[in-house]
Amino acid sequence: MDTDSDEKIKEEQKIEESKKHFTDYLKNLIQLRGNIDSKSIKEAIYEDMVFRGPTVWILVCSIVIASIGLNVSSAAVVIGAMLISPLMSPIVAIGLAVGTYNWPKLMSALKNFAIMVLVSLITSYLYFLISPLKVPSPEIISRTEPTLLDVFIAFVGGSAGIIAISQKKISNVIPGVAIATALMPPLCTAGFGLATLNFGYFWGGFYLFILNSIMIALATYIVVTYLKFPNYKYLDEKKAKILKRYMTLFIIAILIPSVFVFYGLVKSSSFNRAVDQFIIQVNNVNGNRLLKHIPNYSSDSSSIELLYLELDNNDLSNIKEKFATYNFENTSLIIHQGSRSADEMLSEVLSKKSKEERLNALEATSRNLSNKLKVTEDSLAWSKKELTKYEHFNVPFDDLKTEILTLFPNIERISVANILHDTKSKLNNSPCIFVTWKRRTKEAEKQKLKEFVQVRLKVKNVLISELK
Repeated sequence: MDTDSDEKIKEEQKIEESKKHFTDYLKNLIQLRGNIDSKSIKEAIYEDMVFRGPTVWILVCSIVIASIGLNVSSAAVVIGAMLISPLMSPIVAIGLAVGTYNWPKLMSALKNFAIMVLVSLITSYLYFLISPLKVPSPEIISRTEPTLLDVFIAFVGGSAGIIAISQKKISNVIPGVAIATALMPPLCTAGFGLATLNFGYFWGGFYLFILNSIMIALATYIVVTYLKFPNYKYLDEKKAKILKRYMTLFIIAILIPSVFVFYGLVKSSSFNRAVDQFIIQVNNVNGNRLLKHIPNYSSDSSSIELLYLELDNNDLSNIKEKFATYNFENTSLIIHQGSRSADEMLSEVLSKKSKEERLNALEATSRNLSNKLKVTEDSLAWSKKELTKYEHFNVPFDDLKTEILTLFPNIERISVANILHDTKSKLNNSPCIFVTWKRRTKEAEKQKLKEFVQVRLKVKNVLISELK
């Protein structure tokens, strides 16, 4: 019995040791606090935030590179600019100063941050002012409206940055953080808005930049507080209390707007997600295809506008029933439609026998024509807006046509065009080759033609259409 008891005790001890070993392993796996040299880390961060000499020219060069990348819609060039940009340094310093209640360094960091922002705006403004490319590229357009994902990336990226700095593993992490948090592109977009006097782009880009900056500083403040960096020591305790009170108010001033912004972005993202699901359901109603949709989100009153050719009462009821299932808050559904010509409407009026019938029909026709005019105006405005995204894309029609006829002698006639085609309620821009073959050809030759055009124009999407 004693032997059994001893073995049982040993087994329990082994289990306890295993549990302790596993717990220690998890602690070592996820622990952040350790032998952190907070003094040298703070000195390095505060030294990097200083904006003078080479840092000024590095920032100017990176802003010019980023502006060029946005102008020609080159993501690779924009990424290269973000890698060399020193913009993140004063933002991290702001978070560190707030986390350690260092008022003098906070004032210095804010001053350097303000100067960096001013220099960046002036540089991007001057570049876009002299640039011949005034049409906003897709890269610029994408930086005008912040999303919930942008906020989340900035916060997580800022956390990764200060964690890497505190662990002295800067080389592998900081470049990735600089790219992920995307501080440069929205600031350059703001410069584009100033140069083109498009203040919608200016406020959109600048708002996204400030939002990203706040999230990075907030992440730095949280990590520094968690790692228990020692607070700044003041010689005068009375003055220290006053300054700490100011620091607390500064934190509150940052956090309260951030909470409202975050809530607004959550609501906006939820609205857009619901709209996408709703559009899938009403994209084709008994053969009547949805021509376009315009979601307009507002915290007070939102709307969803749909454009069809013509719907009957059953179709309208069906769309409204589906709209009601989504429980959109303070959102109105506006349906535009119109397909018949003015001559058809006038013929319908003249076919009425009595004067009263003609008068009623004439009034209805007038309303229909007014609706058609509004639909046309809305459609033209929307089309012009969409087309500006693709004005930079040009196809060398004459040269390409000559080359194709030389390489493919079986082709009798060819037309080359650059078209916009509708895919999932979005416009896509692609070159299209219209071909008439002299004799029946194999699929291999058609595929060879498509591959040649893709390589020649350096595009992925090419449409080949055979004409009889």
